[in-house]
Amino acid sequence: MKAILFISMVIFGTYQLFSQEEQKDKKVFIMWVKLNNGETIKGYLSQRKDSSITVLYLEGTKREDFKIAEIERLKFRRKGRVGRGIGYGAAGGLLVGAVAGLTTGEDSFFGGREGAAAAYGLGLIPIGAITGGLIGSIKKTYTISGNQKNYEIVKNELFEYEK
Repeated sequence: MKAILFISMVIFGTYQLFSQEEQKDKKVFIMWVKLNNGETIKGYLSQRKDSSITVLYLEGTKREDFKIAEIERLKFRRKGRVGRGIGYGAAGGLLVGAVAGLTTGEDSFFGGREGAAAAYGLGLIPIGAITGGLIGSIKKTYTISGNQKNYEIVKNELFEYEK
């Protein structure tokens, strides 16, 4: 019974991780611009133009225009996605482990179902957190290759990434 109470406290305690207020109307995406010369710029997509894009650097103090002919690839990831992935993965690992522990039976090495639930739940937290972090780190990639036609194909899709 103590293990169930402990697991419940951990699950409901992680609720605070996800209860922070966010701006609901617009999601913020971080962008990586890989240029044809091999340089990578990290920032936010500020503006899409017909023949260039404007990048707001992460520090927020500098904006720069890049011509489409200079751009090899654009990558986007939602800001905070890795952290959310880690949190959701850890909570999922805890839940799966607790359920697996409760279904193992009374003759468990951990002193019954409650002990097995606590041990399995705590044991699967790191696996879930790592998996969630890896999934959260995936970036959406657009290959431009300095080609205006490639840019025109994805230009309307890029609207959702503008800050």
